[in-house]
Amino acid sequence: MQNLKDTIVNSGIEKALKRIKAVSDQRRIERDEPSPELKTWRNLRPDELHQGYLIPKGGYISTITLDYCGRCQEGFTFKSDGRYRTAAFCQDCEIPRRRLKRIEQAQLPLDARDAHIGMYDFDSVHQENQVAEILSYKLGEDLPPSMLMHGSSGNGKTTLLYAIAKELAWRGMRVRYTTHTRLFEAEKRSWKGQDKSPMESWLDGIDVLLFDELGGIGGDARASEWYRDKTKEMLGLIYERWTAGELAVIMTTNLSPAQIVKRLLDNSQAMVSRLKSIFPDPVKMIGHDRRAKQEKTIWDI
Repeated sequence: MQNLKDTIVNSGIEKALKRIKAVSDQRRIERDEPSPELKTWRNLRPDELHQGYLIPKGGYISTITLDYCGRCQEGFTFKSDGRYRTAAFCQDCEIPRRRLKRIEQAQLPLDARDAHIGMYDFDSVHQENQVAEILSYKLGEDLPPSMLMHGSSGNGKTTLLYAIAKELAWRGMRVRYTTHTRLFEAEKRSWKGQDKSPMESWLDGIDVLLFDELGGIGGDARASEWYRDKTKEMLGLIYERWTAGELAVIMTTNLSPAQIVKRLLDNSQAMVSRLKSIFPDPVKMIGHDRRAKQEKTIWDI
């Protein structure tokens, strides 16, 4: 027995075993008592994202890439019961990383960077209640929520869309923001053969559509026959996805419901019926012009 001990000591095995034990003990300590240098974004909220998490990229909002927290293996944590090893997304870094990616995929313009629900001043109980219903939406519900906001320019409709986009994307939903003008400009580009028509796939792969400025900026779009026909086609596609339970819809416009019917739909009763189904209770925005500064400017008389 003494000869065996002498052999272990002389061969360096004893030193190797001590090193292995020391490393094992250190890893146990790090696991049980994480270093304060380890990072976590577990409690990051959508109303904090303007503090350095959102960056510009090509006219749209992009997001930074969070570092891994140091507790996981490149975004995954593992557990073993002795027979099976299971993996899960790391709550400290991978889930926040994916939430930020959802916001980037929403295609929000740069002026959406500072918008969040916490800074929004609702101008009616009606509006606040509808937004609360939208924010409580869970995928798979029988009928997705919908909301149409109409009113004069500058009273916060677009800002609210931005805030809703961040909240729902942060909850794991696939969100897309677009405008009537942006969509139809993409459609016109497809005429040159450079791009496919967006009408073929623009609603694919999303759970929530945030559609801004129906009827153009200020509601002043020149509604040619083509414009009206394409608008009806667009609204028909939205209606199909919504009734199938596949798409929540939040839309804004500077036109009143009556003006939408007259200018954009040619008084088509079939289309009016579809819009009434999607938006049975439109919200009229009655707030002040939020773009106007309170101090006197050169524009004031």
